[in-house]
Amino acid sequence: MYKNVKKKIERGIAFPTCVSMNNTLCHFSPLASDEAVLEEAHTHVLQGGLVTGSQADVIAATNITAEVALRLVRPGRKNKDVTEAIQKVVVAYDCKIVEGVLSHQLKQFVIDGNKVVLSVSSPETRVDDVEFEKNEDYAIDIATSTGEGKPKLLHEKQTTIYKRVVDKNYHLKMKTSRFIFSEISQKFPIMPFTTRALEEKRARLGLVKYVNHDLLQPYPVRHEKPGKKF
Repeated sequence: MYKNVKKKIERGIAFPTCVSMNNTLCHFSPLASDEAVLEEAHTHVLQGGLVTGSQADVIAATNITAEVALRLVRPGRKNKDVTEAIQKVVVAYDCKIVEGVLSHQLKQFVIDGNKVVLSVSSPETRVDDVEFEKNEDYAIDIATSTGEGKPKLLHEKQTTIYKRVVDKNYHLKMKTSRFIFSEISQKFPIMPFTTRALEEKRARLGLVKYVNHDLLQPYPVRHEKPGKKF
């Protein structure tokens, strides 16, 4: 099956809605005050169009890998079965799975459950071996790259998406900090949010403090080397 898809890609094939942003991976959600966030040349495929070369490879690799993963997440299978199968697919497209991308079990009000599927094993990221069970839900998150698959954080200030850490508490001393965190707790008690939803100037003052005290979990924006595609 993979060889047939590969041949179609080499000839050029139209893909449905797929979007990537230059060499930027995930969680990129600029604020209203940010200017010139899009370069003149950025990778995009919207509502079909002819795609060839490495751009077609990385799109096809991501799509096929996700399909394989979805078919393996079933009772009796283990998370390591998914990880191993993912590696076999991306090799066929001369791409790399992006390190640090995890697929989590979903529960009511919980988007990052204890059962986790690694896209690729690495010394920095390890998870427990688990078996999938009936009536479990998972969010399958796949990211492939034409580069090394090891994106880096370039600018802390690009981080605009956060999630409240519900089991952590800390007494904030400044009145403004308490006010902003109270707003976050009321509007976004369990799900991620973008700081665009808050009063921007005041929110930026407290975000670093909240993260340092483990009150918020940041979703950083990471980048591959220039010229590479996700």
